[in-house]
Amino acid sequence: MAKFKIEHTVKSENPSSRLDIFLKSLGVRLSRTRIINLIENGRVLVNGKIEKPSYKVKKGDHILVEYEILVKTDLQPEDIPLKIIYEDDDIIVIDKEKGMVVHPAKGNREGTIVNALLHHTKISGGESERPGVVHRLDKDTSGVMVFAKNERAHQYLSNEIEKRRVKRTYLAIVWGGFTRKVGKIDAPIGRSNVDRKLMTVTDVKSREAITFYRVLKNFRICSLLKVNLKTGRTHQIRVHMHHIEHPVVGDQEYKKNVHLALKNLPVDLKKHFDNINGLISRQALHSVSLTFRHPADGREVSFYSSLPKDFKEVLTYLWNLEKEKI
Repeated sequence: MAKFKIEHTVKSENPSSRLDIFLKSLGVRLSRTRIINLIENGRVLVNGKIEKPSYKVKKGDHILVEYEILVKTDLQPEDIPLKIIYEDDDIIVIDKEKGMVVHPAKGNREGTIVNALLHHTKISGGESERPGVVHRLDKDTSGVMVFAKNERAHQYLSNEIEKRRVKRTYLAIVWGGFTRKVGKIDAPIGRSNVDRKLMTVTDVKSREAITFYRVLKNFRICSLLKVNLKTGRTHQIRVHMHHIEHPVVGDQEYKKNVHLALKNLPVDLKKHFDNINGLISRQALHSVSLTFRHPADGREVSFYSSLPKDFKEVLTYLWNLEKEKI
């Protein structure tokens, strides 16, 4: 992997260019989609701050860019079973299972969804190490995903996501109860200074992050939420739920606030905490539907994923717990 660092002070009187386009002129050797991801992930600073890809570059701006390029691609197709919801010449929609990483990365070259897709069909567009990838789900988040099968479809879908035209709906089981049935979490997300693998709500080198949720059911110890994303930051739902002291059930990384969510519960209910954790070995977060415009003709299409077994087992336990109080 080759690492690159570019520092540049804009000298032109009127550069009149978006930041993502200007970076190309500086010699950043990445696709525009990757450049946009680079900006949104805080790897590009303008005068020490993170800006949007659409930021208009001005004279005197100091731009710092740090990025890597995988010099050689050695992706191997692997015969891994996939749950395919839909497929045509432009896209393939799958029902992702828990425990699967979306694409290869450093130290994890095999067993990913991309490896499986390369065995099943031809996918392309975007980075050579992430062909067809237009959005991601965490390793232990399950549910519906779409991949591009060609460069045109990849550019189209990436642009739709950038313009926030793609509707992503999740179901989540979180600890604790809510007094309000609907809510909006508007809190910027950046990388944690304590653990660089994790994200956190912070004003330092962060990006706008907005999550909408609706309480579908307040159980006695947990709540079932329908969640929609306006933005798509890394770990966004998990970080935001942790931030408002309602961590996602089963989340092993964002769980420090669990005691705050349960602090007002009667002692006889707290015993159910371990029982529920024993039913699910990952975060209870599922991508239940995905709506977007098809790259071939612009028509709106929607795809759905039914709840996986472990998620349903937790819900069954919670419903049975409800019956005990009757």
